[in-house]
Amino acid sequence: WCFHILGQRFTFQLATHGGSGLVTTVPYAVVRHPSYLGGLVCFYGALIVFLRSFESVWGALGVALFSASILPVLWTRIVEEETMLEKEFKDEWKVYTRRVRSRVIPGIL
Repeated sequence: WCFHILGQRFTFQLATHGGSGLVTTVPYAVVRHPSYLGGLVCFYGALIVFLRSFESVWGALGVALFSASILPVLWTRIVEEETMLEKEFKDEWKVYTRRVRSRVIPGIL
């Protein structure tokens, strides 16, 4: 859904496309980084369903270790992305971040 909304503006490298404007429609009206939320939901969902991660100590440990390694990387990416967006969109970004406070998880984070 996020990829569809962004269209050709979506890239895996941090980049903005000058003059295209800040996307603030749903799902970006709910969280600032909905694609990261979608990725986390898919990954953790697959772990729970296919690996039955929480049925053993080793499964739970694997999930904990993955979380401990990927979440700081994801958070760093989010901070870098937001820094870039703030430079590009200035006041529009400030208004948007006041309106949409959640970065990844609605009402929490």
